[in-house]
Amino acid sequence: SPALDSHLDDLPSAVGDRSQESAYSARVPTAQALEWLSEHSQQDEAVLALWAWHLGTLRNPVVWAGSEEFTPLRRELHRLQTIDALLAALRERRVRWVLFEEPRLLRSSFPELSDEEWEVGFAAPLRLSQQFLRDEVILRYEEGPYRVFEIPVSGEP
Repeated sequence: SPALDSHLDDLPSAVGDRSQESAYSARVPTAQALEWLSEHSQQDEAVLALWAWHLGTLRNPVVWAGSEEFTPLRRELHRLQTIDALLAALRERRVRWVLFEEPRLLRSSFPELSDEEWEVGFAAPLRLSQQFLRDEVILRYEEGPYRVFEIPVSGEP
């Protein structure tokens, strides 16, 4: 059973044959991106968790992480609505890095929402985040579905 498999996966770290970090790395798909971040960032530099939520070993402060529906992130993107406002908010919070996972937002998963609610709550925030990644940041790491971007310091090209 999946529950038993999960406990068996934890057994080597429970008996000391494997570190907890190593066990986490083997199980969690963001582990390599988080490791890259920890090696290339300062601990006080915040990370925007952009549609990513596996953050177990991240030592940096995290901004707007959410659950499966990413409610805090979606609300903030809706509130900001522009790239300039988003950049200003991130710089104010000392965010230097973006951990991005391509979201799988399916309209059919939310049949209770009207088309307008879907647009405001999901489609528009996703478009803003995609535009932000395309136009404003520098790709520094990519492994599988996870990418790490750096936000240039104000004034950098």
